[in-house]
Amino acid sequence: KRILCSKQFGTKSMELCESIARMTIRLSTKYVDPNILKPFTACRLVPLKKKPDGVRPIGIGEVLRRIVGKAVMRVLQREMVTCNAPIQVCAGIPGGVEAAVHATRRIFEEPETEAIILIDAENAFNSLNRNAALNNINIICPALATYIINSYREPANLYVANSDKTILSQEGVTQGDKKKQNSRKNKISLLSFEAHNIYIK
Repeated sequence: KRILCSKQFGTKSMELCESIARMTIRLSTKYVDPNILKPFTACRLVPLKKKPDGVRPIGIGEVLRRIVGKAVMRVLQREMVTCNAPIQVCAGIPGGVEAAVHATRRIFEEPETEAIILIDAENAFNSLNRNAALNNINIICPALATYIINSYREPANLYVANSDKTILSQEGVTQGDKKKQNSRKNKISLLSFEAHNIYIK
């Protein structure tokens, strides 16, 4: 990250930027051998204490993966809004969550409203089914599908500090991975859409 942003490395900074850009374009447009991508998808595993006596495993992607993911989401922001809105308001819509909160409050205060149901997807980041998500992303947001499939079609290696063991990440998403967080929003959008259809019927 420092090399990308610093002028003291001369032309090396620009060369690195161009290399990352070429890699990002390839990952977004062509399927790449998953074995080649293992260093790219590898994560640090941080076990956090979860009340009352559990453990929350957090897979943290490395800097390169974060940079590439943010670049892809910046380019595809308009497509993400089109794919998710209006059911999912936190995917690239400025002030979307605030508007949803005010709309919910207004609906709740109407005389004919008897109740509001709050649905919380328990442990959503870690329990997301990748096969279902990869299938859904092809349907909901094809522009993002190739990159998501390249990043998540094979389990990623997880490394724990002070340990020589490797754990495979087979479900859930990587913390700080913008593209996958939006993939999760796409999956949640399907759930919201189905719930909306049930309500209308």
